Amino acid sequence: TKRSGVVPFVPRPAQRLLLRTLLDQYWAGDPVRVLLVKARQWGGSTLVQLLIAWIQQFQRKGWNAMIVGDVQQQAAHIRGMDTTLARQYPSEFGQIAMRPYEGMQNVRWLEERGCILGIGSAERPNSLRSFTTHLLHLSEVGLWKSTQEKSAEDLVQALEGGLVDGAGTMCVKESTAKGTGNYFHREYESNKKGEGGYENVFVGWWQIEDYTLPVPDAEFGAFVRSWSEYERSLWDLGATVEGIRWYRKKHRSLPAEGRDMRMREEYPSTAEEAFQASGRPVFPPEYVARARLSVREPIRRGHLVADSLKGEGALTNIRFVDDPEGALMVWRMPGDDLGGMLDLDGFRMINRYCGFLDLGARWHGGDWHVGPILDRARILLGDGPEKVAQWRTHLDQDVAGWEMARLCAWYENALMAVEKNSLKRRQADGTLAPASGYLTVLDEIREYYDNLFYTVDVDATTQEKVQKLGFATTAASKQMIIDGLTAASRDGTYTERDAVTCDEMAYYEVKADGTMGAREGQHDDCVMSTAGVNWLASSYMDAPKLIGISSFKPRNKPGGAASF
Repeated sequence: TKRSGVVPFVPRPAQRLLLRTLLDQYWAGDPVRVLLVKARQWGGSTLVQLLIAWIQQFQRKGWNAMIVGDVQQQAAHIRGMDTTLARQYPSEFGQIAMRPYEGMQNVRWLEERGCILGIGSAERPNSLRSFTTHLLHLSEVGLWKSTQEKSAEDLVQALEGGLVDGAGTMCVKESTAKGTGNYFHREYESNKKGEGGYENVFVGWWQIEDYTLPVPDAEFGAFVRSWSEYERSLWDLGATVEGIRWYRKKHRSLPAEGRDMRMREEYPSTAEEAFQASGRPVFPPEYVARARLSVREPIRRGHLVADSLKGEGALTNIRFVDDPEGALMVWRMPGDDLGGMLDLDGFRMINRYCGFLDLGARWHGGDWHVGPILDRARILLGDGPEKVAQWRTHLDQDVAGWEMARLCAWYENALMAVEKNSLKRRQADGTLAPASGYLTVLDEIREYYDNLFYTVDVDATTQEKVQKLGFATTAASKQMIIDGLTAASRDGTYTERDAVTCDEMAYYEVKADGTMGAREGQHDDCVMSTAGVNWLASSYMDAPKLIGISSFKPRNKPGGAASF
């Protein structure tokens, strides 16, 4: 240790959080596969290496271990823990002799247990590829560089190729986060979505017992009342009052320029903070943390079907089909009474729902089509709108438009807005081309669905008012809707349910040229569609109201539209 020299290893509280995940997998007989996002100075890599030593010494004979760092010296430093362990090993347990294996200085032979302990680097990994590996420790993976000759993915794949897949084996990829868009960040995101083969582990500064500062009783109340928005979000995460006082003091000790970013890189509170790049976030982390508090798993997942894919039949006989892989997530069904908070008996609510479609691409890897639905019923209770559904997928653009119309029809004829910058028009041969005119999929939908968002412009020549369907994203309108979502996230006047939207908010930044957008390797489709629908719900639409069913006259829809 830094204070006491060599002492017996007893896992500290923060280390036990990681140890539990490792041992849960180990004792279950599963291959141990963990990706560790590290904060500073809590002994995460120490725990991993000593657990490997414990397995080699007490659990498995002939179990080979490899340590691969960004550079050779880093791996050698980690193996230095094993060297110290060998020197200090209690005599009642025997001894550990570490000798060069076949004259190789980077590979040591542990004769008593019939196994090897090797080290390598991302720069020189070839010396380890000939060995069968049972225990693999990949350190500071976030620093591994990709070049034209090799990528970090290829290197890790080659090392994992020599790893035995079975009970008692282990691979831990650990690193401090070094920005977004690199291999380590992509792996974290993949695991988070359930698409990777590893379990993510993150330990925040507030879970490390050293990072606390006592608060005198006489100052306790005044200190709590002085908390900033961000400090209150730390309390919501689980930080103690003493921890928040330490955080404030440490924060103030850093240079003023870039202080917030430096603090969140060195002492992250969440994994999302740990991955923050050098850009300026549009949504402060405390706003994103507040939005995450209301995130929930959907009550249903699937897709909507009707009598046809497009045209009049696309809006008739609408029904929900459950599908665990479906693109549509639902948190509240249409007409829900908010758990009994609304008395809808004998009444119908108008101006209740709205939706906003941000058009994307049909191919995977491109932008997503995203269409959230907000419920404005809570406005009658003095609250703000709530996200109750969201549709996110890749489709042909015209099909996506009809899918969104079907979703809005299902939600009681919701107001439907479509971001029209990327809208295409229908050509004579039936194909879609860039919309140089006004004939788009929206014009097709208008024939059967009339609750569409439009703007009114004045013709410069005739001075006549002209309706223009769709929401045009300009620098000014983009700033307007993003500012609205930022304020709603800050004030808690909007309820988010979707985790992906919160992730995109965390990665949405101001670029060097002053424009706003997603960080490299990320998307902003959920952010833009959510900002658009929040603007509709909070700033554009008339207030929702209840009307007696006997006096309610449904809107005339050409050809008849949805049955609800």
